[in-house]
Formats: sequence, structure tokens, C-alpha cells
Amino acid sequence: MICKLLRAIMNRGTVVLKEVTPGKRFLIRTGSMPRIAFRVKLLIFFTVFFLGVIILHYLDILGVIHTINYLMHRQQDDTTVLCPRFAGGLGNLMFQYASAYGIAKNKNMTLLVDAESELNQLFSISGVILPHVACWFLKTITDSRSCAFNKDTTNFSADHNYQMQGYLQSWQYFHHVEPALRRMFKFEAAVREKAESILKHAIEVHQKQVGSRALTFIAIHIRRGDITTDRLKNYGYNTASLDYIRRAMQYFSERYHRILFFVCTNDMEWAKRYLYSKNIYFVENQTREVDLALMASCNHTIMTVGSFGWWAAWLANGEVVYYRYPASRGSVLRKAFSKEMTDYFYPKWKPML
Repeated sequence: MICKLLRAIMNRGTVVLKEVTPGKRFLIRTGSMPRIAFRVKLLIFFTVFFLGVIILHYLDILGVIHTINYLMHRQQDDTTVLCPRFAGGLGNLMFQYASAYGIAKNKNMTLLVDAESELNQLFSISGVILPHVACWFLKTITDSRSCAFNKDTTNFSADHNYQMQGYLQSWQYFHHVEPALRRMFKFEAAVREKAESILKHAIEVHQKQVGSRALTFIAIHIRRGDITTDRLKNYGYNTASLDYIRRAMQYFSERYHRILFFVCTNDMEWAKRYLYSKNIYFVENQTREVDLALMASCNHTIMTVGSFGWWAAWLANGEVVYYRYPASRGSVLRKAFSKEMTDYFYPKWKPML
């Protein structure tokens, strides 16, 4: 592709990029071009390209400088550093931070976090916060099982500085620091206010229909969308069935009176088509942090699949029902969990099919 593109430019041709199918190759068609126009376009192309490369390298070098400068100027009696390498969605990031924080506390290490990280924008997290952190040059600890507790991950000497890599999705890494994490994982004011306004509006709408009564809020997180694709199904993701969601709703309806369900999902069309009741409020067109803050404000939680719903349940800290088989038997994803998945799901949470 690149060779064809450069050949077209060097032959002074007009380059037309046409996408054949999403994620597939591009077709190149060439034609004549005035010499001046060719030179101008060539100059613009290479200027933008090299500026992009320079900026990326500058930010990386700046991060290395900031990190090394911090490490060099610490006092001799200061603790060593643990630097989590963040990747994935919001739920993944929260697992990575929480687990790294728990490990750092056990090892008497200092957590090093980039000031531009999404978590630092949303929460008041603890640790040394530096601009443009880069820890790739440190020794790396890699978590080999993304949804299970791995004792080997914590089996290292705290005499050195480390970068921590992996999803680290097990409550066992951080259950001993849970009170501190609950204080840190409180959303910034604007997000909280938006979530509270949605709750207030939902209550007003519901009370007009059924009268003014105290309500129990149940969050339902439904993940579909990406996990219904062949790629993720082949990897091992199961999609929670409609029957499961209805059974979970029935379970809470029998345990609590005057319930209001809040549905957050990445497939609202599906949810509205199959879930219909006067006591359901669909949370639409909100950011993921507002969705999470709203679900955290509920009394209890119905999970389907994924780390986002996991954190909604953890933050709400009420009764939790989860889909029993989020990964298909024998799949790559299933092997990332422990045998009974108890490293991932809290023992007090209730499985259901």
C-alpha cells in the first residue's frame, strides 16, 4: 500500500483513496496533475507526516525525561516506584489502577501515574501524578491471566522500580485497600451532578405514573454491540440472554417493592425492543462516565458481561446478580479466568443463568 502510494506521488499522479470494505485495503487510482500542484501536495504530505512523528517522539521523550527526573531527585529513603501501563476501556483502567494500588501498598511502593490519564481526569486518585509519564524503560511485570488472581504477579522484590503490564482483573489484588479505593473512585463534580439530574428526572417521571412513593433503584448494564461480532465470539465472549435479564429483574421484583430499573447499554435499540415496563428508565445518549456514576448511585445491580458492569456493581455496593457464563467453554477468554471464576466475581455476588 505504502509503496503504491509513494509510486503514485513520484509519478506525479492524483491519488484517490477508496475504502473497499471496512478495515480492508484501499484502491489507488492515478492520473495527471499539474507540476506545481504536485509539488505543493507533496510538500504538505511530508510536512504533516514529519510533524506528527516529531510531536509523538517529543511527547515520549518528554515523558521519559519527567520520569527519570523524578526518579533521580527522590530522597534515598523514598520508596521504589510501581508504574501501571494503562490500556483498554474505563472498566479495564479501573482494574489496572486498583490492582496496582493494592500491590504497591503491600510492597510499600509508590504508584506513578500520568496526569493526562483518564482516571486522573475523572477521579481523585492517589499516587505521584506527573505530566507525560513514560515507564517503558523500567523492568516490566506482566500479568499472564487477565481475569484471575496470579500470585506470581506479586512475587517480586520491591528493591527496584517496575512497570506493571496486564489487565489485573481480580478483586483479590485490592480487597485489602477497598475503603481507600471507594474514597478515590468518586467522580468529579460535573459527572456526579449530571448523574443526579438524570436520577431526579427519572423519579419525577415515574412518580407521575405510579404516585409518590419511596423507590429502590436497580441498575441493569447490558453489554452487546462489540461482543456480538464474530471476532469476539470466537475469542470466547458470551452474550447474556434476554431470559437471563428477565429472570434477574424478576428476582429483584420479588425481593423489593416499588422498584425502578435503570438500563444502561451499548445497544439501546435492542433493549427498548425487548424490555418494556412502566418501571424501566432507559439512560440514553450519555457519556460512559455518567452511565457509570448513575449506576453507582443505584441500590443494586444486574450485570451481563464485561468490566464496565463489574465496576458499576462494585461502586453501588449492594446486591449483585451476574451472568453465570460470560465466557464459552474451552475458549481463550475462559482460560483467562480461574476454575470457578471466583477470582473475578465476588463470592457474595449471585450467579444466574
